[in-house]
Amino acid sequence: MTLNMTLNLSDYSQEEAALIKEFCEELYEYAFVAKCFFNRDKNKIHLTLQTAQPVVNFFNGEWLEWFAFMKLLAFCHEHKISFAGLRSFIIQFSNNDKNELDTFFLINGVIPVFVECKSGEFRPFIDKYIKLRKRLKMDKKHFFMLVLGLSDEQIQGLTRMFNITFVNEKTFVKQVSALLV
Repeated sequence: MTLNMTLNLSDYSQEEAALIKEFCEELYEYAFVAKCFFNRDKNKIHLTLQTAQPVVNFFNGEWLEWFAFMKLLAFCHEHKISFAGLRSFIIQFSNNDKNELDTFFLINGVIPVFVECKSGEFRPFIDKYIKLRKRLKMDKKHFFMLVLGLSDEQIQGLTRMFNITFVNEKTFVKQVSALLV
């Protein structure tokens, strides 16, 4: 299946359009898109998404795992905090149950931070991660569900309602830093 998309640059300022065009060219340069064509007459960019599985996985949400991992990594380096971190790994329990974990950090050798990342639908997975948090015996404040685009009101409501700390891409580093004070 080929996925094509067209971006109408007429909807953006010249500066924004130049940034979008540059970004699309970079996607092409690194083979995230198989084709990138700029139609000057219509001021549109036509893209064909790469169908290689690693690229499809990246666009299906793996990018958010990398984003979370790199943000926490940068935070720890910036604040000279000791840490160990893992991304996208499998944990196997004594009964052979397995779970994939998106991002896990151990800060200062004692503070665990788990971040499950969802760039799309997250609701069907809430119960799974509530059970996993309990099974790992992690405190709610150390177990985050990073959901792209959640509003502050949604974050507050979901966190109160469920036994997980919900965050979005703008708030999760601040929430992690709150564990250190």
